Amino acid sequence: MALPVINEYSKYSLTIPSSGKTVTFRPFLVKEQKILLTAMESQDESMILQAVVDTLKSCVFDELTEKELATFDVEYMFTQIRSKSVGESTTIVLKCLKCEEDNKIDVNLSEIEVKFELENKIKINDQFTIEMRYPNYQDVIMLSKLETDKTTEQVMELITLCLDKIYTEEEIINIQDEPREEIVKFIESLNTEQFDGMVNFVMNLPALKKDIDFKCKSCGKKNKTTAEGLQSFLS
Repeated sequence: MALPVINEYSKYSLTIPSSGKTVTFRPFLVKEQKILLTAMESQDESMILQAVVDTLKSCVFDELTEKELATFDVEYMFTQIRSKSVGESTTIVLKCLKCEEDNKIDVNLSEIEVKFELENKIKINDQFTIEMRYPNYQDVIMLSKLETDKTTEQVMELITLCLDKIYTEEEIINIQDEPREEIVKFIESLNTEQFDGMVNFVMNLPALKKDIDFKCKSCGKKNKTTAEGLQSFLS
């Protein structure tokens, strides 16, 4: 005999930050929560990210194209689904900027937003404009597996992944259709000012952020800080 269905799923909607597309979702269930907890206990960044993406695919009713989801899309969507699954409030721990005492702060997940600070088009000169794309979770997983801890190499790799199009007066060139060695050669042909524009883009990618004001329970100092990134809001 089949077991009864206990819960009817409530449906909610959210807007994907990078595309503006509205999708419908349900809260996650025990089976998804178990996968998430296992991933978090591993403290493996790529495993956690994969578990988060798998949760999105299970809970969102609309079709999701993984390569089109930027990392901040994944983070934002997860926090919104989590808010409808285990409660809109989460408790995070922040250190006082003066005495470094840990303070527990309640944060409303529905108030967290993605902040866009830079345009994704960079003018190289009067003839050429470059369009950058936002990295997706597959890019981040690949970068996390690079056998280097050198920031310069990581930034160079990220720029190579994020270069999307070159606009000229006559045509639009899809950079990712070109061989990797040609992309690297193109980057290395730029002058310092042109290259710095791309570095600035990848170092200031949109992120999940929440400005938080709190008074330290120990010394009484009024703190103003910003929690950033998915890990800041997981508890």
